[in-house]
Amino acid sequence: MELTTYVERLRAEVSAATELGGPEIVAAAQRVLAAVDPAVRLVLLEALTDAAAEITTELPSGSIDARLRGRSVEFVLDGIAPHEEPEPSYPDQPEPVDEGGDQIRITLRLPEGLKTRAEELAEEAGQSLNSWLVDAVRDATTTGVRINLRGQGFNFNYPPKPPRPPHPGRRMTGWA
Repeated sequence: MELTTYVERLRAEVSAATELGGPEIVAAAQRVLAAVDPAVRLVLLEALTDAAAEITTELPSGSIDARLRGRSVEFVLDGIAPHEEPEPSYPDQPEPVDEGGDQIRITLRLPEGLKTRAEELAEEAGQSLNSWLVDAVRDATTTGVRINLRGQGFNFNYPPKPPRPPHPGRRMTGWA
């Protein structure tokens, strides 16, 4: 921190205040300021040292020192660890589901309008209805989302996934 800026500002303030007294007063004030320049710098250093000591008393560990180097003041941090952001805490994530087991078949009864809408969304995603439903169940079980379909209008495609390219010969249709 360069003290000259502050000393020059003090000189400018004193000059502005003494201009009312005429040129002789301004010249005398400038001579006095030139003579007290080292004292002004020492008083500024003392104020900064006291501030550093006061801050040190508030720190849990370490210290801050103000040191004069040439005409500049340096602050030295001793024993103070850099500030680290705490790890964000997330709610407990559900355990991943083992998908390596055998495939099972279930019967799912859907209202016709819901089935039609699900088929439309599956087609938009480039998937079979079964694959789309499996992805919806996977998303719900891995994110811990509790889904109540009754009157909620839940959007299974949020955030939107990029459409998958069709795989010729691999599309399966049927009932779920």
